[in-house]
Amino acid sequence: MITRRRNGKPRVRVAVAGQVPPPLSGQFVMVEEILAELGECSDLEVIHVPFHFTRDASDQGVRRVGKLVEAARVWIRALAAARRGRVDVAIYPVGGTARTPVLRDVLVLPVFRLIARRLVIHFHAGGHADVWSRRRGPLEQLAGVIYRRADLALVMTPFNTRDPQMIGVSRVAVLPHRIPDNYDSELVTRNPERSTLLYLGHIRSEKGFPELLEAFADVAADEPTLELQVVGEILPPFSREELTVLVQRLGVGDRVTFVGHIRGRSKWEAFGAANLIVFPTRAISESFGLVLIEAMMWELPVIASDWRGNREVVGEDSGILFPVGDHFRRELAEALRQAMQMRDRWQKWGEGNRRRFLERYVRTADRQQLADLIRREASGSPVAGPKSEGPFPST
Repeated sequence: MITRRRNGKPRVRVAVAGQVPPPLSGQFVMVEEILAELGECSDLEVIHVPFHFTRDASDQGVRRVGKLVEAARVWIRALAAARRGRVDVAIYPVGGTARTPVLRDVLVLPVFRLIARRLVIHFHAGGHADVWSRRRGPLEQLAGVIYRRADLALVMTPFNTRDPQMIGVSRVAVLPHRIPDNYDSELVTRNPERSTLLYLGHIRSEKGFPELLEAFADVAADEPTLELQVVGEILPPFSREELTVLVQRLGVGDRVTFVGHIRGRSKWEAFGAANLIVFPTRAISESFGLVLIEAMMWELPVIASDWRGNREVVGEDSGILFPVGDHFRRELAEALRQAMQMRDRWQKWGEGNRRRFLERYVRTADRQQLADLIRREASGSPVAGPKSEGPFPST
């Protein structure tokens, strides 16, 4: 059965695969945003084929029998969606480079190729070009064969085109995340007498968090107004015990506030209270930090690692981008010191970031780049790739 609009034209049926929060992860939020964006389009019929592979934050990347059972359930859900009518386009979020998410893709992605006329794979998780160049066993080779059957690969920065191109996907489009403008001046409570540094993300080593605490301790000794607010969950192999020992050893317990996992208004209040944000990631899977554009939305200066696509996201005059080298802690501490010394530029950086957000990353009713891309795929008149569909130059 084909669902029709009032004008008699058939609606494009789009199946969006993937898990939405909880737990909180960048990919799950991305799936949630895609569903919200496409759901606003009256000419699209959006079907969510949910994943439930991850029970909580500590379950990410963990192998267990229940995930094999869930793979079978995903097949059932996808086939049920196809029985209700044709699927014009399926959007599938590619897993990371670890073997557990790769195995998930090998088991699950074929059903979406089977049910959909056009298959779009979304590389929110990156790093394939780097990891697979060193390690490509039978599982990765099989996954590559399956990925190459996609009609289009979607990435969020030009940097990340390297992943699907290395795998051999024939067409690649660059389309950054876009989110609603949730800025609310009534929630801005920044204290000009303080220097509140916000970290929002998973608390784990690959996100640079232990080095952030150490760098903060180095700089805070000479900066009495500097304080750190940490929003996020602790993920293995980092543990709460390690975190407690580290905070006690550094002696920063009175200058660091741990908030835990928050969403909605509470999260926006954290952005509104901060003076600047720090994003010290060096995760090989990093592709597009949503927290960066959220910070830009809230007019915050950015201190970020110059890692993978971060520079392409925030631009050249957003704050401070520091190198990721052999002396990560020292480079991060120097970036924090430099930011404190350049406090007179915070307002200018923040205002520029807000403008960049509005120009490039805000989602409005008349800016539906993802929906337009889906319509073209469904029509059988796709744009030749590699192609930039967003604010970045064509690759």
